[in-house]
Amino acid sequence: MEDIKEIGEIFEEFFKDKKISEDVIETCKITKQEAKEGVLKDIKISTADICEECKGVKNNNKCPKCYGRGYRFNEKTIHINIPAKTKNNDCLILEGEGNQLKADEERGDLYIKIHIYGNKSNRKGKKIYN
Repeated sequence: MEDIKEIGEIFEEFFKDKKISEDVIETCKITKQEAKEGVLKDIKISTADICEECKGVKNNNKCPKCYGRGYRFNEKTIHINIPAKTKNNDCLILEGEGNQLKADEERGDLYIKIHIYGNKSNRKGKKIYN
């Protein structure tokens, strides 16, 4: 019987040759009422972290955990505070919460673009550092 791969392993194989950035961009959908009053939300994100097996050393596909890239993708839930009076397309920025692709480099930032249900505005949102 063939081994069943976990979804993370499938994700790893699919993205093994893709170029990714240190920064992560996600979208969070909220209601008009939540935008008006502010809300604490839990969202799931996937970030790249240094491989615990090879400690970030790229090794030509010899590492069975990261396929030689030096990093792996991990899913986690984070808590974000969306302030009152948030507008459609505003972007929350969480510094140091993005990808870490190399052991000797700092982690990138996480950008969370706010989308308000039913709002079709194309306004350029403002940056909100959290």
